[in-house]
Amino acid sequence: MVHIVTFNSADTIRHCLQSIPKDSRIATLVTDNNSSDDSAGIVEREFSEVQLIRSAVNLGYAGAHNRGFAEAVRGGFDYVLLLNPDATLGADFLENFGSALLQSPGYAFYSPKILRVDRDMLPLSPPLIDAAGMVLNSQARHLDRGSEETDRGQFDESSDVFGGTGAALFVSTAALKRLELRGASRDQDKFKIYPQLKVNEDQRLQVFDEAFFAFREDAELAWRAKNIGLKTRYIPKIKVYHRRSVTPTRRAQIQPEINSWSVRNRFLMQIVNFRITRDLGMLLPGILIWNLVVLLGVFLKERSSLQGLREVVALFPRAWERRTILKNMS
Repeated sequence: MVHIVTFNSADTIRHCLQSIPKDSRIATLVTDNNSSDDSAGIVEREFSEVQLIRSAVNLGYAGAHNRGFAEAVRGGFDYVLLLNPDATLGADFLENFGSALLQSPGYAFYSPKILRVDRDMLPLSPPLIDAAGMVLNSQARHLDRGSEETDRGQFDESSDVFGGTGAALFVSTAALKRLELRGASRDQDKFKIYPQLKVNEDQRLQVFDEAFFAFREDAELAWRAKNIGLKTRYIPKIKVYHRRSVTPTRRAQIQPEINSWSVRNRFLMQIVNFRITRDLGMLLPGILIWNLVVLLGVFLKERSSLQGLREVVALFPRAWERRTILKNMS
């Protein structure tokens, strides 16, 4: 199954859906996050073969994909491809994915090679890498491998990677069942930040952390998967083309709210997943030094992200509870 989350995506959703081959083996589901533009209307009028769910509220990237995960499990699908509405599939993606399953079976995630496109959704020439899998470095920073490098074939070998970007990522539904993480007494603390998440919560599989809303939820999931022994395989033969709008080098031009989410989610991700016994190499450069750099940056320069730090405090008991539950899942 292919699952796409739209939010004011009218300028790209046609390109995205047109790139998905009409094949009886593929079911496509679009969850619209209460767009104010014609995203849902375009899907409904022009792509009758696509199932559309209109959410009455904006569930965020995490919540909306959790709805898709639940539909994939209920539908009996073996894999779900998360695909951004500003991304398109390359030729022969289905055949290449089938080959990947034969050559590298048993992985929880399969990450394609993702290449950049221009504003008109046309591939750049020479080709520019958007992501060749995800890495987690000693500063506890997750980075898209090869991002903004010219594609010279340097990432043309399949390999195990830390994770994959949520712009295009294959997920095993068997893994989804293992990755679902529900809190106990503190799970509902997320409603303090996002009360709309109460809507139809029982229809969602709690795989992505919905308190993240958007940004870094793919890295948190990858780290959580690693902690319970699940792996990601990078498959360069599968190509996806992506119009990326948010990059670390454009932080000053990004909406302040997004930067605040990024700060908040960095700390929440570490609270849940960092293990000194497994991640000792991150302790000094990442947990101590880089986190201090982030905090100084917020207090001295990016004060609009102070709200993100306040939300870390509000969500800390929930994150610690999730940490404890995850340890018992390992």
